[in-house]
Amino acid sequence: MVAHGKLHNIKSGTLHGRSLPNGHVKVSVDIVVEPNVSLPIPNVDDDIMTIGQAIGTFMAWPINLLQVVDVVCLYNYTNS
Repeated sequence: MVAHGKLHNIKSGTLHGRSLPNGHVKVSVDIVVEPNVSLPIPNVDDDIMTIGQAIGTFMAWPINLLQVVDVVCLYNYTNS
């Protein structure tokens, strides 16, 4: 395990206006365990190449490297 974070909007296939590669999902990093590990898909636009540089950002992450340990669903309810 290289970091703890959140899985975001699995129904959307885009990230930063671009299509996610097949087999990838949108995640964000909250806590880094191994800061010097290279990202599977670096964000060269923002010069984010390692997990340590990715705290608080969204990135594409391979599904086969994802380990879900807790599920939290947030819904927006409005009264009409």
